[in-house]
Parts: sequence; structure tokens; C-alpha cells
Amino acid sequence: MEWAEVMGAAFPQHVRCLFPDPLGTLPLSAAVTPARLACRPAIEAAAKHAAAREALRVVTAETTATTTRISALRERWTPALRRALTDLDLVLDESERAAAVQARRRIGAAGDA
Repeated sequence: MEWAEVMGAAFPQHVRCLFPDPLGTLPLSAAVTPARLACRPAIEAAAKHAAAREALRVVTAETTATTTRISALRERWTPALRRALTDLDLVLDESERAAAVQARRRIGAAGDA
């Protein structure tokens, strides 16, 4: 099985089935050879199908989680950070105004002395 990665999620990409050499493992009959030949493609198709379903499940789950994270950022974090920035801007403006008033008072006091 080969693995691939998309959006940070690993999933099976290629599946290869290796079958044992049947000689000597099964009793020989007229039905064994055709049954063995019919089962191999079915097993390979089932393995490929299972890998594809797992890949779909993993990528769908990662997409859902990413969508949830983006929504949380847009709906909660971004507005909260904007409010915090606005509050900090107001505090900074107030601090700058207070510093300017104090500087003018010092200049005025130094001029009177």
C-alpha cells in the first residue's frame, strides 16, 4: 500500500495485492483453478475500493475540520482581535494626549520660572 498526503491528512493511495503461489496449498479439483482466477480480481477490486473509501473519509474529515476552524476564526477570533486592537488604539491615543498635556504643562512651567 502506498500512502499520499493532502491538506496534512495521510490516506492510502495505491493498493497492490500479492497472492501466494497456490501450488501445493490447496487440493486440486476442477473448480479450484477457475475459482482462484475469479477471486483474485474481486479481492483486488475490494482492496482498491476500501482504499478509495478510506481516502474519501480522511479528506472529508479534514475538510470538515478545516471549515470549522475557518468559521471559528471568522466568527470569534477576528472580531475579538479587532475589538482588542480598537481598545489598544484608544488607550494609546489617550496616553499620547496625556503625555502631550504634561509636556505643555512642563514647558509652560519652565517658561514662568
